Amino acid sequence: MHIILMSERRGRTLSFRLDRRLGLTVAGVLLAALAWSGYLGFHIGRQDSTASCLLAGNQSPNIDQLALRVGELQARLSRITDVGERVAKKVGIPVPDRKQRSRPARAAPKSLSAPSR
Repeated sequence: MHIILMSERRGRTLSFRLDRRLGLTVAGVLLAALAWSGYLGFHIGRQDSTASCLLAGNQSPNIDQLALRVGELQARLSRITDVGERVAKKVGIPVPDRKQRSRPARAAPKSLSAPSR
């Protein structure tokens, strides 16, 4: 087998001969490398999809843990607020009634939130 490589940029040609046995060996190695890369791509893609399914399945315990943590933080904030009100009363600072305080911020913009009644 006679192989000729030509370069337009350099204006050179490279020529060499491969006997049949060496040509089949090179073709076999290239084919094996192509098959191996296809296998690895399939295998890695399958692992990624399995990992994403596992992550989706494990979200419920994480959400439960986060909800528990939010509840604990809300209870702690309530206790701190009560202590702050007692201290303010002893010092003589006027404390607004809890009903008069502004409501906490909402996650959704006003246009997307439920209509107020």
